[in-house]
Amino acid sequence: MALYLDTRGKPRLTVAICDRCHMKKALVDLRPDGDSPGLQVCDDCRDVKDPYKLPPRRPEDISVPNPRTEEPLE
Repeated sequence: MALYLDTRGKPRLTVAICDRCHMKKALVDLRPDGDSPGLQVCDDCRDVKDPYKLPPRRPEDISVPNPRTEEPLE
């Protein structure tokens, strides 16, 4: 493990700490977490957005097109 953080090739030389693993990372490497957007996390700790937190899908229209009226069978 390196003693110093390698910031070569980064546009900014700001050092930040990942909110989940508490490791030093370059600030440009941290992103908002998908599940908790208030956290700034590295790519290794980033979660995808939980699909159960999304709004429900709209129901499909499965009605029969041009339905016939029911006539008694005689």
